[in-house]
Amino acid sequence: MASPGVIRTRRALLIGSIPTLIIACGTDPCGTNLLKEALSQDGKVKAVAFRRNCGATTDYVTAVSLVSAHEDLTHDGRFFTPRRLGNVFRADGAGPIDMAWRSATELVIRYGPGAAPLLRESSRGKIRIRYEELTPRELAPQNSALKLAAPLRSQE
Repeated sequence: MASPGVIRTRRALLIGSIPTLIIACGTDPCGTNLLKEALSQDGKVKAVAFRRNCGATTDYVTAVSLVSAHEDLTHDGRFFTPRRLGNVFRADGAGPIDMAWRSATELVIRYGPGAAPLLRESSRGKIRIRYEELTPRELAPQNSALKLAAPLRSQE
């Protein structure tokens, strides 16, 4: 049988670890930057480009999600977390990305050369999705496409 001192120490460690577990399990260690939003021509769907950074041991992930036009993109005013992530594109790295609606049912997603797409869906529901690689000319310093790599609004 353990001595009363050992029992008190074990109890203190157990009770002391509970808040740490609650905090660790209830928070998102990743930062997310909203890069661009593009509303479909019929105003029903929004394409959202964002970048996630989960710290020094992982690479950035750049993604595009399709969400309802009225979707609130924040949680507690801090995080970009759509209630239902509708990722249609995801790539490792922090390269430039652009997107534009050609019609209410066609979205074009453009990304930088050297990107390693992990996900490239060709459609989501009635929406068709096309992909194009940005050209070196579009990425030249005088071109505004480079501005797409910087966040519009930080949500960390």
